[in-house]
Amino acid sequence: FSAVVENNLTARTKSDKFVMARHFFKVGQARAQGRAMILSLAAQLAAQLPGLAEALLPVAKECHGKMDMTLDDLFDRFLLEPLTRLDQAATSCGSPLPPVLLLLDALDEADHKGQGWLPVARLVARRFCSLPPCVKAIVTSRPHTSVVFTKWDSPHVNVIEPNTDQNMQD
Repeated sequence: FSAVVENNLTARTKSDKFVMARHFFKVGQARAQGRAMILSLAAQLAAQLPGLAEALLPVAKECHGKMDMTLDDLFDRFLLEPLTRLDQAATSCGSPLPPVLLLLDALDEADHKGQGWLPVARLVARRFCSLPPCVKAIVTSRPHTSVVFTKWDSPHVNVIEPNTDQNMQD
């Protein structure tokens, strides 16, 4: 499923003028870490959104080697703050940012310092909705992680359960 989604979205980024960053969690590997997700998304977005790399350089220098930063701190410093500043600057100049899509695959395989997927899923559920409105996320996971999102009362979340008609049509 994830490969099909990613291939279709990648093909559409070329014609639909939107930016996509992706992160594939893999249990037991470094990329399973929540920290790796945040830094990977930031790096991919910096390569595609003019001005973001420049905004991230001082942050990267300041945070280099700080392994004790919380997921919330990393999210704020590498995603929320720079994207918000960039979005505000672009909007004030009359040329808003293009739509940005974040694809997070296999959230249930995420980990944060040996604590499993829950801290990373909570970060995604609590904090990703605070990103600028042009940023949307698609998250794939096994059903047991949906408990984190069902308690999240937000019009920005659409959880598609595996056995629903909406999912089966895909």
